[in-house]
Amino acid sequence: MWIKYVYRKDKIVELVEHYYDADCSQPKIKGIASSLMALVELNEEGRLRNIKVQYNIFGKKLKKGSFKDGDGTILFYRADGTLLRSVEMKQGRPDGQCLYYYPTGQILASGKFKEGIITGIWNEFSTLGKIIATTNFD
Repeated sequence: MWIKYVYRKDKIVELVEHYYDADCSQPKIKGIASSLMALVELNEEGRLRNIKVQYNIFGKKLKKGSFKDGDGTILFYRADGTLLRSVEMKQGRPDGQCLYYYPTGQILASGKFKEGIITGIWNEFSTLGKIIATTNFD
């Protein structure tokens, strides 16, 4: 993946473009196939404000979640369109429940953020749904 930012006077001023790249080891170069992954807006502090649109690698539009104006739940996806993570956001940063998913949709890990910082107990799950690891971040 590569990301395009537009800065003026050290501030991001336009939509931020995220791309899937055929060779993800470096930014887009003429002649390398790529496709749009997401268009996002950041506020003046560089925090996530809105997700305008998200696509899988084949160009299919994906659900954005309830995230708007810096608050709500964001859904993040793998290139194939399977759900990777859902995270609650407040004022443009993670704050609340966060879930990671296996490609099958089962929960891989769960925990919480507080004002952008990992906090509390996080659990990792097997594909059978059993807790296989627990970490306390307090």
